[in-house]
Amino acid sequence: MNGEITDKNYILFLKGGHKIWINETQFEMLKNLLETNRKFIQVENWVFNKDEVAYIGPRREIEIAERIKKGEWQCQYGYWHNPGEECAHGELEKYTNNEGSNYQN
Repeated sequence: MNGEITDKNYILFLKGGHKIWINETQFEMLKNLLETNRKFIQVENWVFNKDEVAYIGPRREIEIAERIKKGEWQCQYGYWHNPGEECAHGELEKYTNNEGSNYQN
């Protein structure tokens, strides 16, 4: 996503790899529909066979799992880094706390 605010806090994964971002209301509706005998389900403009649902989960947790799967890692300062990338976020903190400064009064 591109940083815009959204209420789509869940992701519906279909077995073919398609993802559909859904909001809380759609999530609750989908949970109920999956327990029925209906073969096809509609979410927004999507109509699909309910047997094609792989899983539904919280967007934040899924996005974190996907980043880890790609080899990304999160430093102690909360920033994500690419595989093999070194973190320098502590350097800024060191200088703002004057730990790295040779300046003396």
